[in-house]
Amino acid sequence: MNAILFRQRQSLLCVQYNMSASNYLNPQPVLKESEGQMVLVKLKWGSSYKGTFVSADRYFNFRLKDASEVIKGEERPVGEILIRCNNVLYFRTLFTPASLQV
Repeated sequence: MNAILFRQRQSLLCVQYNMSASNYLNPQPVLKESEGQMVLVKLKWGSSYKGTFVSADRYFNFRLKDASEVIKGEERPVGEILIRCNNVLYFRTLFTPASLQV
């Protein structure tokens, strides 16, 4: 059975299947650092949600506030949402001009 590796690439939490689990990244600190930031959560079914990341529980269910559903480039506000972990394809932070200032 393949081991699951978590690693961060350009602020994208990736899951990769590999035979050796020697270099892995625990996703919990990455998610903790993302709290309060704007994120994009892409679902397996094609839809996406943008919003402020509030928290993730121990099962990696995501809670977003001030969220909007993104379908074909159009955003529709949905407010506060909970996204079940098994629906998530990927999670990434969205950089804003304010977050790029040093």
